[in-house]
Amino acid sequence: MKKYLLILIFNIIISNEFDNFGTFIFNANSSESISMSDATVSWIGGASSMTNNPAGLTTLAYSNNLLSRKFINNFGIEIGSSMETANINSLGDTQFPSISLGWGFDPKIQDLFLGFGVSFQSIQVASVEEWDENEFFNGYFDYMESAFSAAFAIEYSPVKLGFKWIYYMQNIEIENQIDNFNHIQNNNFLPSEFGLQYKVNKSLDLGLLISKSTRVGIHDMSLYRSKVGISYKINSKNDWKHMLALDWEKTSNNYSSLKFGYQYYVLKNLLIRSGMQTEIIQENTDWSLLNTLQGSLGLSFKIPTNSEVGKDLVFNISLKQHVYPNITNPLSRTIAFSVSYKNFK
Repeated sequence: MKKYLLILIFNIIISNEFDNFGTFIFNANSSESISMSDATVSWIGGASSMTNNPAGLTTLAYSNNLLSRKFINNFGIEIGSSMETANINSLGDTQFPSISLGWGFDPKIQDLFLGFGVSFQSIQVASVEEWDENEFFNGYFDYMESAFSAAFAIEYSPVKLGFKWIYYMQNIEIENQIDNFNHIQNNNFLPSEFGLQYKVNKSLDLGLLISKSTRVGIHDMSLYRSKVGISYKINSKNDWKHMLALDWEKTSNNYSSLKFGYQYYVLKNLLIRSGMQTEIIQENTDWSLLNTLQGSLGLSFKIPTNSEVGKDLVFNISLKQHVYPNITNPLSRTIAFSVSYKNFK
């Protein structure tokens, strides 16, 4: 147990140079991440792990019925998109589509599970104005940044390890496409991201995520992130309805953020999530904590089906926004919708 705590402490202190390319991934993310203010690193599982902590992919291999031998029963997916309904820095109509797919494999060796996944995350901005150096209007263009990822995870209970490779791409109509393939190749195709989850007991989980910086094109660098987290399920009568999660993240721009999330199963087919966090990239270092605070809220419900596969179809709606300067007119507000194929509980 002590060695895992040392890993968590050591890696949260480490931080490299770098910039903030690819920060769109915080909006093009899972329903759990958006609705719980990204406090997910210790407990996230299923296909949603692709955008939060790849170590959680192994949960797709868990099974407790005879349908476990069917391929579809070890498969998970979430498809969704978020949109900005308020942003003082908005460039236009901004969308954040996201798709995550995962599959788990049980090799029938005690306490050993495997997980595999792919994902797509993007920011798409339409009708951005183009002006030349003499301030003459040249028309409109579309802008897009994307992240294509593949991941592998292995679990030997109670420890899960995940490795993810991220291919970043930027596409502007007025310029050539740039990406980070040369950086990946120069680093011998080593993983871009490492995740760890450790189950202390049936209620308590710990998590770690290290996301390395990568060069995109000549001038841009993605954000380096070190993140640790803890979550606790409140059990009642051999079941749990409440979960609390707390993450701390440090980034290469020398900012850190504290993220808190809460999840509650209201009914067997309905759950709510909420959260609060400090903003990862601050625009003004003189701002108080209140100026950078964001709140979040989410709702998920299981869609009734006659499926005999053993998993559930779930509809999710999530919202996050700044508290400053006020709730009705915040610095930014993002609303997300998604559909998941997963175990609802």
